[in-house]
Amino acid sequence: MQRQDDDQRTIVTVTERQFRPLSLAAALLLVLGAVSTLSAVDLQTARELYNTGDYAGCSQAASMQLASTPWMESWWRLQLRCQLEMGEYTQATETYEEAAQRKWEESREA
Repeated sequence: MQRQDDDQRTIVTVTERQFRPLSLAAALLLVLGAVSTLSAVDLQTARELYNTGDYAGCSQAASMQLASTPWMESWWRLQLRCQLEMGEYTQATETYEEAAQRKWEESREA
């Protein structure tokens, strides 16, 4: 913003910001990059929960990830291991059967 005083007049010049599609694209790439590494971090964090004995926390993380990424076999295995460690044998059986069914259906589609 510039101000110029001429005798009794004041002129104010305001420059508008121009839309920059390149900066928008760069921001979008940053966000997408962060999202793609997020699941790897979450899996690592979930494994750390399992390794420290927080089976309930790990199981909850696995359940949340399975809702959005059911094709990732690592989450099924981790969920199953947690359920077995917590003595939830009925749920572990159901998890195994659901994972096996999903895997069988995937193999038929290929």
